[in-house]
Amino acid sequence: MIGASAAYMSGLFFASFFINKSGIIILPIIAVILYLIGRERKFSRFDFYIIIFSFLTAFTVSTSYTLNYYFKITEYTGRNCCFSGKITDYEIYDGDKASYVLKGKINGTQKAKISIYTVELDAEYGDIVNIENCTFKEPENDYLFDVETWYKSRHIFIQADKFDGISVENTDSANLKNMLALFRKDMISKIQLAVGEETGGFLAGMIFGEKKYIDDNMENSLYRIGIGHILAVSGLHISIISFLAMILMKKLKVNKFIRFGILNVLFILMIIITDYPISAIRAVLMLDIMYSAPLFRQQNDSLNSIAVAALIISISDPYSVYSSGFILSLSGTFGIAVFGTFMTEKMPQETILQKFLVKFTVGICTAFSVMPISMYYFDETSIISPFTNILLLPLCSAAMVFGLIYVITGGLVTAFLYPAKMLIKSVIYLSDKFSEIDFITIPRMNGLIPALFVLAGAVTVCLFLFIGRKRVVSLSIAVSMILCSFTMIALDKARKNDMIIAVLGKGNNASVVISYDGKTDIIDLSGHYRSAEYVKKYLSENGISHINMLILTKKSASQDLNYETALGFSKINRRFAVNDIQIYSDRLELLGNSRFSMDSGSYIIEYDSNVLKFIYHDSVVLISPAKDNKYSEGLSVYYGNITKTTEIYDTGIYLDEGINNFEIIVYDDGKYKIRRM
Repeated sequence: MIGASAAYMSGLFFASFFINKSGIIILPIIAVILYLIGRERKFSRFDFYIIIFSFLTAFTVSTSYTLNYYFKITEYTGRNCCFSGKITDYEIYDGDKASYVLKGKINGTQKAKISIYTVELDAEYGDIVNIENCTFKEPENDYLFDVETWYKSRHIFIQADKFDGISVENTDSANLKNMLALFRKDMISKIQLAVGEETGGFLAGMIFGEKKYIDDNMENSLYRIGIGHILAVSGLHISIISFLAMILMKKLKVNKFIRFGILNVLFILMIIITDYPISAIRAVLMLDIMYSAPLFRQQNDSLNSIAVAALIISISDPYSVYSSGFILSLSGTFGIAVFGTFMTEKMPQETILQKFLVKFTVGICTAFSVMPISMYYFDETSIISPFTNILLLPLCSAAMVFGLIYVITGGLVTAFLYPAKMLIKSVIYLSDKFSEIDFITIPRMNGLIPALFVLAGAVTVCLFLFIGRKRVVSLSIAVSMILCSFTMIALDKARKNDMIIAVLGKGNNASVVISYDGKTDIIDLSGHYRSAEYVKKYLSENGISHINMLILTKKSASQDLNYETALGFSKINRRFAVNDIQIYSDRLELLGNSRFSMDSGSYIIEYDSNVLKFIYHDSVVLISPAKDNKYSEGLSVYYGNITKTTEIYDTGIYLDEGINNFEIIVYDDGKYKIRRM
C-alpha cells in the first residue's frame, strides 16, 4: 500500500510538472535509487510490479485528464460563449462585490467549472446562474500569487472575463450546505459579539478555517512564528472533534459500531461546514482507518494510514498534487506520526524535561519534513516553529475545545467562550512578541534555496531507507541545515555587494526598491493601493526587515496607511523597521512644483514630473509612465498603459506588456543585468 501510494503520487507529479528535459534526467535517477532501496529492503518482484503499475497508471490518468478535459476547456479562451451552471462556492466582498464558482456547461455542451467576479447576485449554493454572453480567459499568475496552480487544484481552468445578460434561478438543491453556511455565519457573528472582533475572528479562524475575519498583521505573525497551520482545518481540528464525541458516546455506552457511524456523520458535517478543505479530508480518512482497525481486529499503522489516505485522494482527483494544502498536510503528518515517532521511540519520557525533549524532537522532525514544501510555497519559513508549537499549540487547542463546545451546543452556553478568550489573548500577545524578533525565519530568496532543501530532504529519506539508523539520519539533518545556512549567507552577502533596483507592480502599479550595502530604500511612484503588497512580498522573500527610507510620491495619506498596514511598522507591530518616511506629494503641492532630488552617498535619485532618474556612477536608469516616455541614455522602464501615441523604444521595458516584477543589477560601468522574479 505504501509503495503503491508513493508511486501513484509520483506519477501524478511527473505528469503535471516534469514532462520536460528535467523529467528525462530525474526519472532514471529515481528509478536507480528505488531499485537499490528495493534490493536493500528485499522487495519482491511483485512489489516492483505494483510500484511500476501504480506509477504508469497515475501518469496515464493525469495525462488523459489534461488532454481530454483541461485542454478542451481552455480551448474556449478568448471566444464568445454562453454558460449555465450551479453555484458551488462563493465569497462576498466589500462594496457589494462577489466572486462565484459555477459548475455547468459552456454553450450547453462542454462541462466545466468557471469563476466570475461581479456584483453580488443575492444567490446561494445550488442556485443556477445563466450568462447569455461572456468571453473566457485563463487565470494569469502574478508575482503576489500563483493563481494558475491555485485554480488548477480546484479544477477551475478558465474565468469569465467580460460578460453580460446574467440571470439567477433560485433553487433548493443545496439546502444542507446553505443551512450549514448560515449556521457558520451566525456562530462567527455570535462569537465576535461575545469576545470581541479580534479575538472572535481568531477563534472563528481556528474552528472554521475562516481567515477573512483575522487581521492581516495577526495572520502574518502566526505564520512567521510557525503556527499558522492552526488556521487551516486539519488533523488537529478533526482529532479534537472525534475526541470530544468519543468521550461523550463512551459515557453514554453507545455501541462501538454505532459510535463509528455517528463519528463519520460528524466528520461529514465538519467537512461541509468548513467548505471541503483537503487537509480535513485527509485527516478524516486517516482517523477512519484508525477507528475502524479495532472493529475488524486489525492494528493501525501511521505510515500505512497516510498512504491509504493519499492514494484515495490522488485516485479521486488527478490534480490533487497542485494543492499546497494537501502536500503540506501529508508532509506535516508524516513528520509527526512517522519521522518523529522513529526518532523518539527509545527516548525516555519519565521526567518533565524528558517529555519536553521528546516533544521538541518531534517538532524538529515535523519542521524538517515541512520545510522543503513551505520554502517552495511561502516567502519565508519559521525556524522557531518546534518551540512555538510546543508553547502555543496547547493554548490554541484548549481554546478550540471551548469554542467547539460552544458551537456544538448551538451557542447556548456563552460561558465556554470566556476561557477561550483569555487563552487566545495570550496567544496573540506572545505571537506579536515572538514575530518582532529578527532572524526567526528563513527567506525564500530564489529558487535555489527551496531546491537545496528538497534535495536535503531526499538525501535524508534515502539514508533512512538504506541504513535506518537514527544517528545517520540526525547527522544528515545537521549537515543539510549547515550547508543550506552557509549557502544562504553566501547568497545574501553577494546580494549586498550588488546595486539592485527591483521594479515591482503590474501595469499602472509601480514601486521601486533599491538595495545596496545592506540598506534598502522604497520609492512608491504610482500611489496604487496594491503597491504595498508587492513591496512586502519582495522584502519578506529576500529577508529584508530594515528599511532606510520610504518615499511616497502619490496619494500620501492613503499610501501611508497602506504601507503601515502591509509592512506593520506602527507602534503596535514592528514587523519592518522604517528609519524615515518622506512624503513628497504633500510637499510638492505646498511648494508648487514636482521635483526633488536625493543623494544617498552611493547613488543619486532625481524626480521630475512623475519621472524617476537613478544615477550610479556611469549607469542611469529611467523609470516613468508610458504616456510620458522619454529616451534615456541608460536603461528605461515604463509603467502604465501603452497608448496610441506612446513611442516605443527598443531599449525600453514596458510593464503594460506583462513584463513586471524584475530586478535590475546595476554596474558602475554603464552595464545592466535583468533578473525576472
